[in-house]
Amino acid sequence: RILDIKFTMGRTVTAERSLEGILKSLLLSQSGRSTLKTAVLVGHIVSESRDHLLSVIPTPEHDEQTNRTETDIELVSQHVQQVYEMLTGGIEVLGLAVSVSMAQTKSLQSTLKKLLLSVWKSSQDIVEEWVEFRGCSHQLMVFYQMETKKVRYMCLDMMNPATSLQAASDIKFMPNPLAFCCVEATIHCELHKILHKRTIDTAQTLKDVIKQTINNILTCVAVIDGQIPHNSELIGKFQSKHPRKSSPVIVELLYHLPEISEKKLECIEQGTEVKMRNVICCRAYVSHTTSWSDTIKALRFDAIKSLVIRQNLLLDELILLSEDQSCDQLLLARRVWVIDNSLSFSLSEYCSVEEMEEDVKERVYKVWGKERELVIHNAEEVEQEQEEKEKKELKTGVGVSLYTVAGVLVLVVGLILSLVSFLYQ
Repeated sequence: RILDIKFTMGRTVTAERSLEGILKSLLLSQSGRSTLKTAVLVGHIVSESRDHLLSVIPTPEHDEQTNRTETDIELVSQHVQQVYEMLTGGIEVLGLAVSVSMAQTKSLQSTLKKLLLSVWKSSQDIVEEWVEFRGCSHQLMVFYQMETKKVRYMCLDMMNPATSLQAASDIKFMPNPLAFCCVEATIHCELHKILHKRTIDTAQTLKDVIKQTINNILTCVAVIDGQIPHNSELIGKFQSKHPRKSSPVIVELLYHLPEISEKKLECIEQGTEVKMRNVICCRAYVSHTTSWSDTIKALRFDAIKSLVIRQNLLLDELILLSEDQSCDQLLLARRVWVIDNSLSFSLSEYCSVEEMEEDVKERVYKVWGKERELVIHNAEEVEQEQEEKEKKELKTGVGVSLYTVAGVLVLVVGLILSLVSFLYQ
């Protein structure tokens, strides 16, 4: 089990001060419309009784020509899944902001519960096939109350969704942003498989390989500074030792790598070869008071979610390939970090070898909105650059060795000729 936290329904919800005006503007501008307007709430679960909101992403408008008068639950679910796939460890989808009045929270309670349930399932469905996961077991519904002129929230227990929404409470907007500790890890692995093109179990074969890698992630040993900390130690202790407080805390996740049999690969003449780069980068944002064990759970979950997303992208690519198309090798998508200075955390996206930075930015704009300045950092390119450097150094070393051997041979030959000349004289 990756993350299993028991939640109490008497929750406190805090938020960045900058979100107060954004929420008011969003919810007031949509009041009076027949269609409920929604926005995804993204935040961090600080403790068993406190959530902290970090960002609000409006649901994209559907085609005006459709003339729909009801909220499109499917559209909301798709948007939530797209947002969730771009989140790193420790950052969660916490619910929805909805343009309803206090009276509508009662009259439309059935619709609101359906919306919150669809949001929760959209984020759970990605990994539930792979690991037993119960992270955010509640969802928030945020609205603006005209009578009090305050942004308020209600909570629904997703472990018992038949219950009513919890009584409304005020969101506490904090003057200072929540201080995060960013933790990073790279997992070295080998994923190498031949998928036969004409077999019906191609998808299952790939899933079996991914499952083995996930099992390795679940059982890996977490090490920092060459030591294994106690589960109860706080992650803030390790960040305080870091020379640059803004830099991520680096953790190593280690497990035994099985050897790949080259002879076995040579005997397979047909099929698509699937390879994964030998490093998986994962990242998690946690508060300074988070225990070591919960920090590693967040890192592991981010690595697993990253693998599952890449597997799904690869399966889509395999489906698009017709039987007469030849494809000797498929690579799992490369992960990149998307830096948005308006956010206190980075986003994550995946791209193929052919894709450019602008392609990645366009996808982020489509999901999160265009009014953003984005910077793309290649999460998994550092390792490749290091490998290329080592190969170059190896070649250089071989070249130097050859020159040295050649020099010694010339010297020896010269000495022999000198000796022969001397004896002849």
